[in-house]
Amino acid sequence: MTLLIFYLLALTALVVSLVFIPLILVTAIPLSAVYYHSLIRKPVVWGITLFVVAWQGWMIVQTGVFPWTHAVPLALIGLSVFIIYNLYPSVAFPAVDYPEMSDDPRALPIKDDAQVAIIEHNGITKAYPLDYLIHGHIINDWFGDRLVSLTYCALCRSVIPFDVTDIGPLYVGAMKNVPVLRTARPVRSFNKARLSRLLVLFIP
Repeated sequence: MTLLIFYLLALTALVVSLVFIPLILVTAIPLSAVYYHSLIRKPVVWGITLFVVAWQGWMIVQTGVFPWTHAVPLALIGLSVFIIYNLYPSVAFPAVDYPEMSDDPRALPIKDDAQVAIIEHNGITKAYPLDYLIHGHIINDWFGDRLVSLTYCALCRSVIPFDVTDIGPLYVGAMKNVPVLRTARPVRSFNKARLSRLLVLFIP
């Protein structure tokens, strides 16, 4: 009976850790489901993990032996913990925060035919190679006293910078149809209504 309970808890943890995949891929599922899953996935998986580990530890104290039949569900729970920290869009596409700018662009390893996004805001102009931007889809950078999040979509090849001074830097919270932006610090929300769009660049 204990082994069955362990398997049920392990499968629950695994489903919770992986369900973000259909939540993202199935367009009929509302975006709010992705958001709420991002809030509960770690507490649920860690709650199951701590409960099972405590139960297993108590059984070892009582019997003095480790039942190797429990190794598989324990391994599945460990896999679930690994997934929630390593296979989520915010980890797969980490935003770049405040990159160091070069005073001599010619010294950089940039190809002559490289595509570059040029952003002018608050009296400051900066250039970002798309080969650099594509890895994390978002670059957070300061333009004087204004914080700008430069976002890039590889599907439509568009660059959209947002003034996010009032809400903090952005990162990729989920990938659903197009990258969904979520503020990392201090607000946790998928709502983009408060973002001030500066301009849209379509790269030919």
